[in-house]
Amino acid sequence: MEKCEKGLSIELTARICQQYVCAGELVTLQTLTNVLNYLKLTEKFGLTKVKDMLKDIVNNCYDHALEKQKAEGYIVLECGLATIPLAGIDAPFHSRYLWSGVIPFRALTLQTYREIPSTLLDPSLLEGVYIPNSIASPFAVNKVYAELIYNRTSSPRLSKVLPKWDEEHWDAPEQRQKFARVLLVELLSYQFASPLRWIETQNLFFGQYRFERFIEIGPSLTLTGMAVRTLKAKYEAKDDLTSVVRRVFCALKHQKEIYYQFENDLEVTSEPDAASETAPPAPTPLPSVPVAVATATPAAAGPAVTIEDTPIRAVDILAAIFSQKLKKKLSEIPLSKSIRDLSAAAQVYAQRVGITLSTGGSTSGAGGSSGSAVMNSEEFLKFQAEQY
Repeated sequence: MEKCEKGLSIELTARICQQYVCAGELVTLQTLTNVLNYLKLTEKFGLTKVKDMLKDIVNNCYDHALEKQKAEGYIVLECGLATIPLAGIDAPFHSRYLWSGVIPFRALTLQTYREIPSTLLDPSLLEGVYIPNSIASPFAVNKVYAELIYNRTSSPRLSKVLPKWDEEHWDAPEQRQKFARVLLVELLSYQFASPLRWIETQNLFFGQYRFERFIEIGPSLTLTGMAVRTLKAKYEAKDDLTSVVRRVFCALKHQKEIYYQFENDLEVTSEPDAASETAPPAPTPLPSVPVAVATATPAAAGPAVTIEDTPIRAVDILAAIFSQKLKKKLSEIPLSKSIRDLSAAAQVYAQRVGITLSTGGSTSGAGGSSGSAVMNSEEFLKFQAEQY
């Protein structure tokens, strides 16, 4: 929550991809629009000069916003050079302007939780999996996580728990389920009145978790679009290198994909029915003649063999390259020999044209060791092809 000299405040409620969502009074938001318009039109100023002038720029833009309010009686926000009003949203969600609603919402949440015994809550099912986007950190049942929530929310409930942490033995195993319920209630109570940290949450999703399906459960495609842009901009290249294929779905639009309801499955199941209707009557079976058939004895069932996943070695890559270039089997590439010895065709060609292959050392202008001849690559490739 930032306050200007005029006493008005503005709060950053969400950071989404390369956009920021702000909440505040109309005069303050109009001032922000004027400031960004001015900075956009005067890009010739350097960053240092803008910092020196910023105070005067804000005050002048605020005066213009007041003049507009007095002249028109009210302010209607319009699109600026760097701002877009969110039409239809008439409440400052995810800002501290709604903190007055936290207490009644917590009371309602506690009333619901009282109907569920705390013994039925298994914190291990949420730890490391549930990521509140107001905290942008995986859920954990410990003092450090409680302090993180308190620093972001100033929760009065946690202000009573943390000072008596040792006295009331909140870290004891028998207190674990009760403490987990306290943390969940506070996270849910402050969710709608706390700024969203969606950038950090997405970084956790795509950076630390090797998932393959991202599903947004909600009435719109808002988070789905953000996730697609973030994935393409920051993580798609890394996923390609590690053979990770991620798909982004929304419950509103991709129900068939989410529930694996594919049209091919329906066609396959309908074909046997159609075949049974058009099939001719089966002929009368002839008396069967006993025939001796050898049957293989099934192997005894046993545990599956675990194959160790080892990283590929550089020497394996080189051996594969030499095998392809020299047109030899991989088993015919002895790793104990040098590159010169491996290429028998190169040796024969070198003897025919009367040159000496370089084995290293200092190089001269066109390549090779100092004083040695340079091989014509096109002529050598032609000669090598003739050997096979």
